[in-house]
Amino acid sequence: RYYYSLWWQERALSGELRKSEIEDFYNFAPRWGTRSQFDEWAARRAAWEARDFRQWARLLHQWSDDERAWALLSRHIPEPAFPTGQVKTPREQLERAWRVTPMNFVNAQQLALVRHRAGETVQGDEIIAAAAAQEAVPAPPWFLHKAGYIYARNGRLGEAVSVVLRSK
Repeated sequence: RYYYSLWWQERALSGELRKSEIEDFYNFAPRWGTRSQFDEWAARRAAWEARDFRQWARLLHQWSDDERAWALLSRHIPEPAFPTGQVKTPREQLERAWRVTPMNFVNAQQLALVRHRAGETVQGDEIIAAAAAQEAVPAPPWFLHKAGYIYARNGRLGEAVSVVLRSK
C-alpha cells in the first residue's frame, strides 16, 4: 500500500507511463486505490477509454458502481442482434435438442430466436441467460453480450456487468 501511494503521488498522473505501470494500476487499484483516484485517472486519460473500457468497468464493478460500469460497457459493446434469415429446423426439434444438449449454442440461439418471433420474449431471454451461464463450456460473446443487455433491462446491472466482463 505504501509503495502504491508513493507511485500514485509521483507517477500516476504524469504524462508518460510505462505499459507495466498501467497494468499495475489496473491490478492494484481495487486493493489499494480509491474511487476518487480512479475518477482522476479516467478524467486525465479520457483518450484511453476506448482501449481500456473493460478494465475501467471491472474497477467500477469492484467498487459497486455498476450503473456507471454498465454505461461504460454499453457505450462500447452494442447489443447484438439475432441472426437474420429463417430457422429451418422445426421448433419441436430445437426444444428437444435444448433439453438434451444445452451447450449447443447454435441450437440455443435458434430456439431463442424462434421463441422471440413467437412473442415468447421472456422464454427466449431465459434460454440466452441459461446459455450464457454455462460453465462447462464457455458461451460465445454473442450470448454474454445479449444476456448482459437482458439483465440490464431487468434492472440487474451487477449481473449485466459481470456477464459482459466474462467475454473476450
